[in-house]
Formats: sequence, C-alpha cells, structure tokens
Amino acid sequence: MDNHLPNQLNHSTQSYPGFLHTPTGFNDLNKDRQNIIETYDLRDQIEVNKFIPQSQLHKILLGVDQLLLLRWNDPREDGVIAGKLFEYIGIGKPILSIGSSRYN
Repeated sequence: MDNHLPNQLNHSTQSYPGFLHTPTGFNDLNKDRQNIIETYDLRDQIEVNKFIPQSQLHKILLGVDQLLLLRWNDPREDGVIAGKLFEYIGIGKPILSIGSSRYN
C-alpha cells in the first residue's frame, strides 16, 4: 500500500466525513484503527459516536448522499432480507449493498 496516497488524495479530492458508531466511542476502536486515524490525521474526517437514538439517526440518514448496507458473504444469509434495508428504502436515498457474491 502506498502510504502517501491519503496525502495525495487530500490535495485532489473533496473530503466527506464518515461516521463510526461503537458502544463506547473512540476508545472502543482497536489500537490499529486508532493509529490509522491518528497517522493520517483523520480525526476531522471520522466521527466516532456512541449509540444514537433512532429519532436522531433518521435525521442523520436524511442528510447523506448514499447509504451503505453491508452483508456477510455467508450462505446462511441467502434469502434473508435485512431489516435495515427497509429502513434505508424509507429514507429514499441510493443504497450500495456489499456482501454475498452468489448472485453476481
């Protein structure tokens, strides 16, 4: 991996904040993830929060450009529709789903 890539990208692309939600916030991230955030000076780009109430989460989701639905590449998930999908459909934004490659 090119360690200079994030610096090169910062000069040529617009940055968008990302959100991570963990039970206890930033300290819940493992040391490797904390080091990546610190090494590449991403504290302003990544917001780590504790649990967000559903009413607040809905407002946040309305403000995004695209929603990400992560699926496990596990045959036990075949035919299972994640409840989160219906929540995302209700938001009315594009949904990018990444996961099972069975139906490619």
